[in-house]
Amino acid sequence: MAVLAKPRNLIEVIKSFGMEDVSTSRQQGLKDVLDQLQLSAGFNLVYPVNDCEDSTEFDESTSGEFDVTAIGSGKVGTDAILLTATTAESGYVSTDDIVESGPIPPDINGDQWVDWRDVDYIGWWQQCNTGFNTAGELTFRLKNNGTWSAAQNVAAGTDSVWQRQEIDISSLDRDKVQAIRFDNEAPITEAVEIDDIIRYKHSNGKGPVMGPCIAVQIKNGVTTARGNICEYESAAVRRLNLEAAAGVTTLGPCVIGGTGNAQGTVWGVVQIGGLAYLRASETIVVGEGVKWATGHKIAGASDGVDEQNFAKALEAGATNVDIMTFIAKAVTYIS
Repeated sequence: MAVLAKPRNLIEVIKSFGMEDVSTSRQQGLKDVLDQLQLSAGFNLVYPVNDCEDSTEFDESTSGEFDVTAIGSGKVGTDAILLTATTAESGYVSTDDIVESGPIPPDINGDQWVDWRDVDYIGWWQQCNTGFNTAGELTFRLKNNGTWSAAQNVAAGTDSVWQRQEIDISSLDRDKVQAIRFDNEAPITEAVEIDDIIRYKHSNGKGPVMGPCIAVQIKNGVTTARGNICEYESAAVRRLNLEAAAGVTTLGPCVIGGTGNAQGTVWGVVQIGGLAYLRASETIVVGEGVKWATGHKIAGASDGVDEQNFAKALEAGATNVDIMTFIAKAVTYIS
């Protein structure tokens, strides 16, 4: 994703009068400004790719090596797809039903492809099932204008719990996307469940940004990355910092990160409101207030320190499950 955290100067946009500034040092075009305005307002482009309700929409490269079947315990809706490897590092499962779980509509010339340059990420729900819990055992590719992209490693997962997975596709050719696929790179006899594949423009590390964001200068020497939970460090610093302990200054997940400098020219973007998937560090109940926990996860409220909560759980979750939360810093009075 393009680095657009630093606030944009509208006068410079008018002067350049370009839809997108091609200078890698300025990045001051109209497109950059519009992207930043979308983040500020909490607007995000999110498109359904495939809901994984029908396993027949997916094809196997070779039956008996890497197989796809339906499983009736999906995360979203009724079903999910189960990918099972029975031959080491061989085979893939693909689909060209990538427009709302259906085929790509042909254009006037009969060509079938879709322009994905309006998004930077593809994501889905995933549950490791006796394997595929090591980064790179499952890889992802997209087919653009007849050519499959390089393999993109899927991150490590945790067995037997539903978690969000996403791939940054901003560096891939995606002006004429025709299909997607999952490749088997597992040692042998492993399985993984996948559900509800979507694509989107802005990410907070676990899925699409669904709320307003702010840009804040990053503390000197501190590196923030997408998905980190951040805080505002007041007093003499007055800059963005990584959250390192449950406290009253927690803001929310990082959307665009960077490494701060003494001059204050590096900015980070943080989601401070709305909906966000966050990973539970322990059992959390519906409606419970949540605070920062080790590993940039969340923990439930504790008596007497409810001022540390920066979000509310909108669903229950067990350890390492990603749950939907509502980021809303409550005003708390402490006598």
